[in-house]
Amino acid sequence: MPSKILLLTSCLLATFTLSSQSCFPNGLFLSVQSQVDQFASQNPGCKIIEGGLNVNSADITHLDGLSQLTAVKGDVYLTNCDSIRNINGLQNITEIGGAIRLQGLPSLTSINFSKLEKSTGDYFYISNNPLVTSIQLQALDSVFGIFQIWSMDTITDLNGLNKLSYAGKDFAIFKNRNLLNINGLVALTHIADGLRLYENTVLQDVSGLPATLKIDGPMVINDNPQLAICNTGAICAYLKNPSSFVVISNNDDGCKSIPEVEMACISSTENNDYKSTIQVYPNPANDFIKIDHHAGYSPKVNIKDISGRILIHQASSHEAINTQHLAAGMYILESGTNKMKFVIAR
Repeated sequence: MPSKILLLTSCLLATFTLSSQSCFPNGLFLSVQSQVDQFASQNPGCKIIEGGLNVNSADITHLDGLSQLTAVKGDVYLTNCDSIRNINGLQNITEIGGAIRLQGLPSLTSINFSKLEKSTGDYFYISNNPLVTSIQLQALDSVFGIFQIWSMDTITDLNGLNKLSYAGKDFAIFKNRNLLNINGLVALTHIADGLRLYENTVLQDVSGLPATLKIDGPMVINDNPQLAICNTGAICAYLKNPSSFVVISNNDDGCKSIPEVEMACISSTENNDYKSTIQVYPNPANDFIKIDHHAGYSPKVNIKDISGRILIHQASSHEAINTQHLAAGMYILESGTNKMKFVIAR
């Protein structure tokens, strides 16, 4: 009897080990379709690749034989895969610990990492896949490295990213000629190291960025010829207190420059909390401003920056106020109980 119990225990342990087996500590390199097709039979129970996954072949057309995989701890590269039509065999992967490169795949028709929740590698690149019309990453919550989508001329939206909440490094959407909106970014709460949106030919607004989005690092929005609406809550909040350099240029009217966007932020309902019976002109201003008085004003004037620091105090509001020494940006003029935002443009 003890020998039977021992045998049964051994079998159970072997079954458990088989069902949770990790494999390929040095990575898996696939160069022919037969390797993909025979993967499950030759590696039963292998669910976690300890190294990377490199698919490199013009002959491989699909990855269906890899469907038992749930994680790859290293990089995932698809290179020289001119014939691959889909990556559905990777749809059960929930985590990738290395970089991801899905780039230059002329026959690929879909990007379906439908269960991928987290990418912790240095970067996640999606580019130059001319037949892909949608990016399906519905479970993706966080990308710890660089996240870039570029030269994807057949996508019109980012709806497959509707759970993405965190990007740890540069978050860039650029050179996508038919991208109409970025509404799919509804869950994005924090970009930790820079936002770049540029050379998206028909992108008209960035209202898809949530109002509560926190942006750290630089912000670059330029060369989007139809982009006219940039005064979203997230961008307006960033312009009040930028954490790095800002570039806003060569977009459509309304989003052609930093002062223009700041003015749009002032006039928008969600940001216009300054009511006044005075007017400042010219606005945007350059070397001086004047005040058009109405009822309820004080002759004394303070000009503050957005943080509330007084930069100019003048006893008479009837005289022109010299603003030559003020840098370009948004300011607040106070006269009695009245407040008025205005912009210096250089």
